Amino acid sequence: TYNASQRQAAAEQIQQYMEEIMQVGNTKIGGEHILAGFRTDTAPFLEGDWQVQPPVMHLNSGSTGTAVSGGVYTGTASRTYLVEMVSGGGTGVGAYRFSVDGGQSWTAPAVIPAGPVSLGDGVEVTLGGTWMAGDRFSIPVYKPINYEGDTHNFEIALGADSRMVINEVGSAAVGGDQGELDLFQMLAQLKS
Repeated sequence: TYNASQRQAAAEQIQQYMEEIMQVGNTKIGGEHILAGFRTDTAPFLEGDWQVQPPVMHLNSGSTGTAVSGGVYTGTASRTYLVEMVSGGGTGVGAYRFSVDGGQSWTAPAVIPAGPVSLGDGVEVTLGGTWMAGDRFSIPVYKPINYEGDTHNFEIALGADSRMVINEVGSAAVGGDQGELDLFQMLAQLKS
């Protein structure tokens, strides 16, 4: 029920949350980063380079369509490309269209080629399998937030054979390791 400007505002709000979490995650106490493990002189969370993410597929039952994204993004802002199948079929038969503005406007339909399709700004997708009309997928492009610390916890001795961990490393506390529990990755996908 949200229109394009409301979705854009929500995406901007999520980006602000991500930046705030990164800023809090890079907190220093006594001049040392508290979530960087033993690498206390290094900010644990840094924004990476632009990355074209794998497609997020929304296929009809029975569709065997596949999409592989790639390319080197040359744009200057996060973007999500939407691709929709206009007619079913495979290479040389099916037709697709795409949108770079959240579905407000679409390109003219084109027949699925044998090679990659350019979506603009260096982003490409290669389509395979047999598609059904109405199949859709999105390709998000954004700068991921990466964990730059290490995995060592600080411990204090409680006795001759007893130690207690007194910190948590950033990758376990927040993410940045691109794992399934990476808060930054989850928020980036929500934003897309």
